[in-house]
Amino acid sequence: MSGEAHRTYQLLIEVTKAVTVQVGRLGCFEFVAGNYIYTGSALRNFEARIQRHQSAVKKMHWHIDYLLAAPGVSGLRRNDVIA
Repeated sequence: MSGEAHRTYQLLIEVTKAVTVQVGRLGCFEFVAGNYIYTGSALRNFEARIQRHQSAVKKMHWHIDYLLAAPGVSGLRRNDVIA
């Protein structure tokens, strides 16, 4: 183990227009225009996790990936949560 501490973060996401997103096997979900906050955590490779969320090209792995890849979704920013 690298000795990195468990870290929590929040992604601030803006959906600029209503969008329906197929979220893996969970099905379709409609997101109305507005601001959303996604809270995640990482036990290791924290910065790599954040960079992955911000990347436009990636394999769909986490549910949030589907929303972030949808048209009309922008304004991704990050806040680190200190517990």
